[in-house]
Amino acid sequence: MKKDILYTQVRMYTGYWSSGRTYSRGDIVYCTTGYFICSANHISDNITFPNYEDIYWICLSNDIFNQISLQSPFNKPLIDIQTTQENQFDEITAHQNFVHQIDTHQSDTKHLQMRKRKLQDAEDQLREHRKRGKTGDYDNLRERLMLMKIDLQTKSYIIEKYDNAKKSSSGDYAKNITWLNTVVNLPCGNYKRFPVTVKDSEETLFNFFKNVKAKLDKNILGLEPVKQEIMTYLARKITNPNGKGHVLALCGDKGVGKTRIIKSLADALDFPFYQINFGGLNDVNILTGHSETYVGSKPGRIVDILCDAGVMNPIIYLDEIDKMSDSKSREINGILTHMLDEEQNDNFQDNYLNNIKINLSKVFFVIAFNDITKVDDIVSDRMTVIYVNAPTMEEKVQICKTKMIPEIIKGIKFKQGIIMEEDVIRHVISMTQDDPGVRQIKKNIEKVLNKLNYDLLTGECNLKIEKVNKKSMVNITRTYIDSVLVDRARQDNSYLSMYT
Repeated sequence: MKKDILYTQVRMYTGYWSSGRTYSRGDIVYCTTGYFICSANHISDNITFPNYEDIYWICLSNDIFNQISLQSPFNKPLIDIQTTQENQFDEITAHQNFVHQIDTHQSDTKHLQMRKRKLQDAEDQLREHRKRGKTGDYDNLRERLMLMKIDLQTKSYIIEKYDNAKKSSSGDYAKNITWLNTVVNLPCGNYKRFPVTVKDSEETLFNFFKNVKAKLDKNILGLEPVKQEIMTYLARKITNPNGKGHVLALCGDKGVGKTRIIKSLADALDFPFYQINFGGLNDVNILTGHSETYVGSKPGRIVDILCDAGVMNPIIYLDEIDKMSDSKSREINGILTHMLDEEQNDNFQDNYLNNIKINLSKVFFVIAFNDITKVDDIVSDRMTVIYVNAPTMEEKVQICKTKMIPEIIKGIKFKQGIIMEEDVIRHVISMTQDDPGVRQIKKNIEKVLNKLNYDLLTGECNLKIEKVNKKSMVNITRTYIDSVLVDRARQDNSYLSMYT
């Protein structure tokens, strides 16, 4: 048995290392200072050679050959028993000529050797898990961690943390496993493909912009200058996807449709959409998380979004950044700068996921605010700002007729048809002259239609109901509008009479 093992080791020995040769995992060679065993299949070149830091070779101790005795006129290297003395001499001569051409200075410290072997072990495990991953043959946490698309150094840190967690107490084990589950859910290296690229045909690009415009028109009436600005912005993103200034910002009064515009854009691009409201935000940890050392700690909102989206490039809508808490604005603006700056957002750090760099460079950030003068200058310098003007009276009427009222009626599901003439719509709009947008108009129309739904169900509706094409139609009048909105406003202020 012992003889068979020694013979196998000899058969694995392939002689002096040389360039341009195919080596297989397990092959043993001699080069400059000792014996090396091949750790991965490859073809050698004349740039690198076996050494302590080479990823393809692991240095072997000479002790393992003490038991092998071969008849050879040379003390080393060991040679195959089938190699003739003449071939040995030619091989040694060629090798010695090559050795004179390379730098034999090598670092043989224990630290470098241990690090190399540790990384090599991680690479071997990763290679094996990738093979299994192709068939979906993995389900435990360690295997999923091994398959993450992250750099080897970070992966080595995570695997070491996992192995230590398995040895920890029950309390620490649960906390560490929760941390590891958060890490493994990060979609590192996963990106949703943009619908088109600059290499696509003109017809494909034309149809893409046509589809985006149709989606915007379907959900938003008017605002043609804003839509054209968005088209221009998308065109720049297509021709230079990695260029600076790709943070889109919308500036306009409340209720003018900023959020609706971005939701429509996300729908047109088929990208996951998430919103973070900065109004009154007074804790930066909401964005960056808390250190894992604290009880009940968890990651920040950014990491939560990435894990939920399953890709590293969702659309993240940061709303009302001009309304954050004054006491914390400096700290929050610092994080915003880090998130939006192309020079540094590829290594965003969440406090909970210590030592894990998070790449936000591909996230589609969109910012919204009412007053640009209240936005930090450093933050605003990183944006492409589009100004959204308030709709005119005529635009408000058309928004109500074609978008708002049909949507509300559909949500209530009236059995009868509802008619609201244009003069009645103008009457509702006139009650919200102080609102530049349409948000308050929508609230008032919802009040009227909800009250009408109640009256119809209880039989208290005093509006005229007519039959049109065999369907009952209810015509809302200005009097009914006043009875709901004006009378209710008086009722809401009735408590003030208690103090007169």
